[in-house]
Formats: sequence, C-alpha cells, structure tokens
Amino acid sequence: MSAAGGGESHLEGIETSSAAAERHTGAHSLGEAYQKAGYSEEGLHHLPIMPLSKVKLPQETISLQLFEPRYRLLFKLVKQASSRRFGLVMADQQQGTMESIGSLCELTHYISVPERRRILVVARVIGRFETRRIISDKPFITAMVHNIADEPPQTFQQAADISAAAMRLWQCMQQVKELAGKLYSHVGPIGDQVYSTEVRRWCPDRQCFAASQDHLPTGQADVFEVLSKAGLLGASETAHDRLTEYFTGQSVDEPTEAQRHERFSFAVARTLDMSDDQLQELLVMRSTAQRLAAMYDALVDGRGAEPKRAVKAGRVGLKRSFLQTSNSKASQDGHLPR
Repeated sequence: MSAAGGGESHLEGIETSSAAAERHTGAHSLGEAYQKAGYSEEGLHHLPIMPLSKVKLPQETISLQLFEPRYRLLFKLVKQASSRRFGLVMADQQQGTMESIGSLCELTHYISVPERRRILVVARVIGRFETRRIISDKPFITAMVHNIADEPPQTFQQAADISAAAMRLWQCMQQVKELAGKLYSHVGPIGDQVYSTEVRRWCPDRQCFAASQDHLPTGQADVFEVLSKAGLLGASETAHDRLTEYFTGQSVDEPTEAQRHERFSFAVARTLDMSDDQLQELLVMRSTAQRLAAMYDALVDGRGAEPKRAVKAGRVGLKRSFLQTSNSKASQDGHLPR
C-alpha cells in the first residue's frame, strides 16, 4: 500500500527489511521523537498515519496484515510507544491526497510472522483526529494532529433533543425490523440480535442494552481463532511467544449519556450500506444530532443528499442483516427460506 502523496520511489533501498528502513531513514530518532511526543501547549501531538481506501468509524475493530517494510516499521514504533496509538485516513492514491479528518486507533494485538515476513495487528478505533500539518512522509506519514469529538450539549434542551433523535432512530429501526419479520415470518420471529452488538450496547432502549451486557465479546479469542484457522499466524507452537496483547482502557470506561448517543450514531452507520464518501461525511460531523438525523434520513426517506441512493443503501444494508439471521435460523430448523 502506498502512502498518499508519495510513490514507491522513496522505498528503494528499504525493501529488504524493516531494519534497513531504520538505518536508511534514521527511524531510531523518529522512534525517540514519537516516544517523547506529548500534547503541546496548542493541544497538538505527533501521530503516525496510515492511509487506507476505506473509512473506519469509532468503536470499530480493525485487523491488518502488513508486509511492506515501512508499515512493519510503523507498527514496531507504535508497539514500543506508551500510547500505542496511530491514525487511519481515507486517501486517494491516484490523486495523491488524503482526508484531514481520520480515525484515531489504539493497538490491541501485535503478532509477527517472520517466516512470511509480515505482521498481523488488531486495533480499535477510539476516536477521531484532525491533521494540522505533516511532519514527514518517509518512510511513512507522521503529522501533528489534535483529537476531536462531538460537541457536548450545552443546555438541557440540547441534551433532550439528542436523546429524542436517538430514540426516533431506534424506533424507526424497530419498525423496519417488524416489517422484515413479516417478510420472513416462516423462519420465526426476528429479535434484536439482528443488530450488531455495538448497536444494542449503545441504543437508547435500556432493556435492550441490559440484555446485551451478558453477551459482550472481548474480541480477542474470536479474532485469533479466525487468523489461526486461516493459517496466518505461522507456526502454531511459537504463536503465543510472538503475540503481544494490550489492555485498552475504553473497554471498561463509563461513557456519559452524550458519548453513548455519539457511539450509537456511529454503530448505526456501520450497519447501513453506505459509501465511503458518505461515511467520511459522518466522520467529519461534530454534531451527534446531525449524524442521528442523517441516519434517520438514510433509513426512512433520504431527505439528505442523494435521497434515492441513501434510501436504497439503508434498506439494502438492513436487508442483508435480516437475510443472514433468517438463513441462520432456517439452517438450524433444517429448511431454507422461501
């Protein structure tokens, strides 16, 4: 994968190994700078950035398989740093541009596969950032950034409006679920399990939220069971020695009501089948109420931009979830849906 703004020419001489990359670029000093980097008086901090062609939203878990020396070096430095944080931004490699608003990620798992000269990393998106200036683009992009989040409600009325918008969206999702239940009634009732764990965890319905707490996955065993079955972990007898796991503070945090609504809006966005450009617009928004309204429009009548496309995207996205649930139930009952 090529970094935005830079081609492959600057990789000459560092393609053989990440160690060669360190010698070629003085990455040891870069690593020291990253280790020491903290918040400045202006609230900025250093962040290594990796461009992607996709948009990743807050609370999303990301798995990456990396073999390019520059990105192996990037995550070696991230692994050694105290914060273990890096950024992901949507980039257009052909145009050599990247978005200024990206996803702030925290490394949770790191495993090296030396026989394949690659690494596997798992991270979680814990927030968003805005790039203020690029520090370097070789061997990978580093920038000065500041963290951003939705503007918290300043008055009781603003908080009430956000809560009402979240409940309206949740009720709309319930109505769509009921319609789907009638369509696939032959496979039995469709419950709230049709929604993702994150949607149920952050939804405004307290009963649904309470029921989801007994089934919240840690994600660790599931991720590495899949990687192991795919043969991506290398020699099984040494896999645990090459694996580094980290504990993330967000897994046990107690979010405020405003933060719950913000996370709910992003969880719903991941449920709908939206384009990366649309997801980027949602990532840029600093208003929870505005994002919830955009989700409602996409699901119901597409009053926002590209209404027909938005309606189709929302319904197709939920339909896929319903079909997966229906097929799963049908297979357990020994018959397929009509």
